[in-house]
Order: sequence, then structure tokens, then C-alpha cells
Amino acid sequence: MKPEFINTSLLLKKTHLQRLLSLFPHRLTDTFGNTISCNLPDELDGISDDPIAVNNTVWLQLSIRSEHKTIIIKLLQQVVEEQVKQDERQHMALSNQVLLGDIIDILYQSRDEGFELMEKLETFLSMLRAHIYVNRLYLFEVKDDYRLIKLLALDKKQVIPPDETWPTEIGHLASVVANSNKSFICNSPGLNFFQQLIPTSEYQAKNFAAMLVTCGNSVKAVLIAINNQTDSFSPKQIRILDIFTTIIYQIISEKAASMVIKNLETTNLNLEKYVDSSVAEEIKTRDSNELEGVTKNLTVMFIRICNFNTIQKELSSKSVIEVLNFYFDAITKVVKKHHGTVDKTVGDMIMIVWGHPFNLDDKEELALKAALEIQQLVVKQIKPVLIKRGLKDFEIGIGLNAGEAIAGNMGAPNFMDFTVIGDTINLAQRLEAKAEKNQIWVHAPVLSAISNLPTKPTNMIKSLKVKGKKKGVHTFIFSPPGAA
Repeated sequence: MKPEFINTSLLLKKTHLQRLLSLFPHRLTDTFGNTISCNLPDELDGISDDPIAVNNTVWLQLSIRSEHKTIIIKLLQQVVEEQVKQDERQHMALSNQVLLGDIIDILYQSRDEGFELMEKLETFLSMLRAHIYVNRLYLFEVKDDYRLIKLLALDKKQVIPPDETWPTEIGHLASVVANSNKSFICNSPGLNFFQQLIPTSEYQAKNFAAMLVTCGNSVKAVLIAINNQTDSFSPKQIRILDIFTTIIYQIISEKAASMVIKNLETTNLNLEKYVDSSVAEEIKTRDSNELEGVTKNLTVMFIRICNFNTIQKELSSKSVIEVLNFYFDAITKVVKKHHGTVDKTVGDMIMIVWGHPFNLDDKEELALKAALEIQQLVVKQIKPVLIKRGLKDFEIGIGLNAGEAIAGNMGAPNFMDFTVIGDTINLAQRLEAKAEKNQIWVHAPVLSAISNLPTKPTNMIKSLKVKGKKKGVHTFIFSPPGAA
């Protein structure tokens, strides 16, 4: 938009120009006939009227003798051009300030009122249409495979939803722009332009601008503005369109990010149903190369239900699952209380680790305290409940060991298990297989690492023969209070 009048103060400040004008008979007026400078006598022959114009717009009118006018007009045009540019910059700055204020207001409103994606897009496109005076706006989302998804269209009166018919030519234009990765502004395209897209087309638009919404080299959306007014798209209008493509990208990205977060949250919840929450966190946060395998000092516990085969015979399949879920839920709560990590469950067996994935200084003591609490929990709470449900008996066996083991991602490319392996783990399972009637069998290194035992063992085997071991294993047994 051009200024409606010229600021004459700049002319008057140009002392060299004022001094030069004073040397010649002249009259200088603005386009409204207001006198800016004049030293003409009442009657003077040879005076000619000449317009002072910039970009075909007349700003001043100069009356001066023909022999003097060339240099004067040239100087005046330079000064006027400078002032026009300054006025346009001021007008542009004011327009930008108004636009920025509108954008900030809408951003706060959309945040405070919890606008959804389409509400945000409609609000900002309505604002865009008001600032650049166009007939219609069309917005397409561009997928990674360059498929176009209709998001929103606006005309002067209403929103045109995606499920309504949009001009086929507009879709073709958006596709061309997205695939060429280049914005396209066309003033007075005529009928032939759209017939190049669709030979049978009769669609016409006096002017249009098809703008890319991008992130780096990736095309995220295409915004098309149709202007059927006489004037072509001005540099100011194109600049505003550029501003709004950035806003549109932010809105679409915000929606995409919220979807990613939602999916991650769902994935996390699902993942933590199948692995311990600490293991799930480790898998999510570490690079896959960091999960390849490390040697760590661990404490490992195995627990099994001693009479599980009998239970399977006594109960229906559904009841067996209910018993196991009830039992595992109670056990895992004790394990988490003592900072253990459930590595896996296999049938009625559960494997628990201390020192992986997080290092623990007092892992042996934590593990023993957890084992003793689980023992009491089974004897005093779990067993009585299950007997009331129809079971004849319920007993567990616990094996506990400490030492080095390998921790990491193990399995095939399409199936991985983040777990621990090694002789320490094998021996813990061998001890669990020996335990019965709610006993805890503990390898001596576990107790050696504990300065103050929470309770004394009820028995000791100095050299227990275990499969896979040439030498006997020094083992301590903790039986529940009152056991025979």
C-alpha cells in the first residue's frame, strides 16, 4: 500500500535544494495543490508545469522555466524517492507491529482456550486472509510420500471443510508445488495456465500464490492464496504469506509432536507391562550400542512355586492365571520396595536382579531383606488367601547368589531380551531348585557382603553338591519361623 501523501518536511530540510530553488522563479506544490515553496512573480512568461513522479505516482507539481527544469526535477525526484521509501518502511514497520500483535493475541487465546489443530488453523488463516485481502485460501498437508491431505480452505464467507469438493486444479497445483519443492507466485495466469494442469479445465484466477511450508528440505504443507482482485500480489503480501507459512509449520509440528508424545506414552505403558519399569527406561534412553553387553557385579534371586504342577491340576486354566497374577503382583511390590528389578517370569518362576540396570552399593543386603519379606508374605498372607480360594497348599522356594554376570541386549534382530547371563545366574537358579517349603537358600558370598544380618540362617551346608560345579557350594538356609 503506497502512502497517500508525501512528507514535505524532508524537502524543506534539504538546504541545498531550497537554496537552489530560491535562485529560480518557481512554484512547488503537492498533488492536492498545497504550496510547498514559491517565489514566482505575479506574471512570468515561459513557465511550464511538470509533475514530479516516482514509480508512476505523482507526488509534486513544479512550475518553472523550461531551461531550468532538468536539474531541478532530477534533484526533486531523488529527494521524493528517498522520502517515499522512508514512508513505506515506516508503514511496513507499523503493519508488521499490528500483525505481530494479532499473532501474539491469537497464540495466547489458542493456548488459554485449548484450541485443537483445526481451530488453530482456521483462526490463523482467517487472520492471514484479513491481512492480505485474498478471496480464498487452501491448505494441504504433504505426507512423506508426497500424498496431499486436505486440511482447510477459507473463502470470504465461510470455512470449506476437507470433506467438501475443492477445485481439482487447486489439488494439482499443490502437487506440482510440493514435488518441485519451490513456491510459485503467478499474477494474471489466465485460463491457459490451469489448462496445462488439466486440459479440460475452465478454472480461472487473476492471481495466486502457492507457498511451501517446509522444515529444512522436507515439505510439510502447501498454502495456496487465490486473489481475484485487479492488483497483483505485492512484496508485502508475499512477506506476510511467508510469515504465516512459519506459523502453520509450528501448528502442524506441534500437533505431530503431541501425537508422537501420545504414542510414546502408550508405548511406554505397554512396554512397562512386559518388562520392569527401570528396564523400560533403560531401553528408551540408551543408544542400542550401549546395550551390547557389560560385565557387572550383581545379586540375583530366583523364586518358584514348589507345588505348581499340583495347582495346575486342581484349578481351571483361568483360575491358574488369576492365582499367578495375584502372586506376581504381591511379589513385585516387595521387589520394588527393595529396589530390585524383575528380569523375567517363566511360568511360575520369577527372576529378580539387583545392580542392573542401576548400580547399587548394598545390593546383597537389599536382596536378602526382600527374600525374607517375600517369605513372610507368602506364609502369612498369600497362602491363607489362596487356600480359602480352594487350594490345598501353596509353597515357594527362593535361591540367592551374588557375583559377576554379563548384562546386555541378547537375542535375534527382530526379538531382543535385555537381561543378564552367566554362572552367577545359573547357580542362583540351582539353589532355588533345592529350596522347598518356603525356604531361602543363599550362597555364602551374599552374606559375606552384609555387615549386619537382619536375621540368622537356620541351617548351613558347607559343601553343597550342585550340577555344573566341581567343588561344593557353601550355602546358608533360611527357613520360615516355626518350620519343622
